[in-house]
Amino acid sequence: MIMLNHSSDQFAFLKGPGGKANRALYYNALAKILFAEDCSIKQYLDFMKPFQIQLENLLSLNSVGDFQQESVKTAAQGLFKDLQGFIAPIQNRANFMLFFEWFYPDYTQVVLKGLEAWGADVLSTTLLKFYSEFVINRSQRLTFDRSSADGILIFRETSKVLMTYGKSPCTLATILGRRLISVRNLAQSIRDDLRVINFLHDLTLFPIRYKGVATCFEIMTRSNSGKYVPFDVFALYQDKALENALNAVFQMTLDTPLDDMMAFPKLTKAFFGFMDVFTDKQMMQLPTMEADVFLYMMRAVGSGVKSLDPGVCTQACATIDHICTFVVQQSEMQISKRPKNHWLVLYLSQYTDILPYLFTTVFNVVLFEDKPVQ
Repeated sequence: MIMLNHSSDQFAFLKGPGGKANRALYYNALAKILFAEDCSIKQYLDFMKPFQIQLENLLSLNSVGDFQQESVKTAAQGLFKDLQGFIAPIQNRANFMLFFEWFYPDYTQVVLKGLEAWGADVLSTTLLKFYSEFVINRSQRLTFDRSSADGILIFRETSKVLMTYGKSPCTLATILGRRLISVRNLAQSIRDDLRVINFLHDLTLFPIRYKGVATCFEIMTRSNSGKYVPFDVFALYQDKALENALNAVFQMTLDTPLDDMMAFPKLTKAFFGFMDVFTDKQMMQLPTMEADVFLYMMRAVGSGVKSLDPGVCTQACATIDHICTFVVQQSEMQISKRPKNHWLVLYLSQYTDILPYLFTTVFNVVLFEDKPVQ
């Protein structure tokens, strides 16, 4: 009976103070039970019926204003926390395809509507976290037939998700302003201690904005490393999905001061995870890149090499390796075939201090610092 009546209305502990963690763990366990043996389509659809009713109700809301109601926010936040917990333990391709075919494409619109309505809010973070779990190719569960266009279609939705979240500066300003006013009022009551202001500012800044940005980096990393999206197709058919997704991520990067990028560990790890995967191949295939984006990334890589986090340092060094390997290959091609210079080579020729800065940073770390990743 529990498999047919599993919603939060039936169990009070899902609504308690620790409800968020409880919900994810609860549906994680139910998913393992459901897929412990071969699950028929009927069994699966019967289990998903409570979710379907909630999603249909959200899908029926027509305007952004309808989505901005607190009751809708609470319902959507709980629902997508449940769905994230449900799909997280799925390892089998056949089982994940049941969820994929049930959820996509109809219910992805709920994610987009929620992001548009709430912008930089805790609900958006929940939606992005769910979507990040949705696009990860864990245990090759997102593997399609060669003739299938599903990988392309998924990334089109991913592009829309990133663009929608990236276009929420007004919402961010409103929320951030409201939070910082309360921070300033609190600090005023304790004699305007600047350290308290800075501490509370940092305390509110990550969950308000940067947690969502970190998740966007994570989504892009997982889409790139999943190997189920043939990215070359987008340029071939002049599809803007990849370009739009990267532009959204680049804008989020530029909107994040480098000091903040390196100050919040989760944000730092997500960014350098993206950089490692992005510079491996995709960066080199771009027709061009804005100079300010390129320079920001190079400064960030230099800071990443000096990071005390072994994972961040390793990914920063891998990024440098990818770039230098490509430059050497391009130089060899130029000698033999004299092709048109790649934009990356032109940038490095224009900004002559970049490579010396990166090499000096790496050598200083290797020679004078004691790091476990050397």
